[in-house]
Amino acid sequence: MIRSTHPDETASLVELALRTGLFTPEDADLLLRSTLDQLHAGTLGEGHFAFVLESDGQARGWVYFSDNPRANGVWDLWWIGVDPACRGRGIGAQLMAFVESYARDRGARLLQVETSDTDALASTRAFYARLGYATCGRVPDYYADGDGKISSSADWRREGARRRSGASTCETRTQKAPSVDGAFGGADGTRTRGLRRDRPAL
Repeated sequence: MIRSTHPDETASLVELALRTGLFTPEDADLLLRSTLDQLHAGTLGEGHFAFVLESDGQARGWVYFSDNPRANGVWDLWWIGVDPACRGRGIGAQLMAFVESYARDRGARLLQVETSDTDALASTRAFYARLGYATCGRVPDYYADGDGKISSSADWRREGARRRSGASTCETRTQKAPSVDGAFGGADGTRTRGLRRDRPAL
């Protein structure tokens, strides 16, 4: 079952993120807990959403995404995470399918994701590629020296043409990617570094 997050489960969702090993406690508090608190308090504004995939009464993964007010029909995936104990169950793919359906039902034409280009994020980037997200740009040393940013997107208006040509929107892809299970990835990298921007979780 996929449902909206509840304020009383913020601590457990942050703990899930910590179990991936990709967040320090300080980062988790600053980036994840703070954003969830703002979301539930209604201070992020409209167009921000967080959902949990629940199984047997336990949160197995969760996702945060938003409508981009600066572009027509563009949505941002800020992060997606799966409990490392649930690897290989397709939870990441289920969450992504939900996000895509949710956004498209509300007029989205494009979903964009930004990740770090470090080796630690290789499986996450490959996960997006397997789902049809095309790499559209790279900024070296964006987050720090040796830690660049890779932008990917899925443009659903061009999906039919892409399938007919066998190419992605921005570049041709040939590799099959592993699952994202057990890792966090999002619009500004696994640690949601987007909080450095002007928007609350961007």
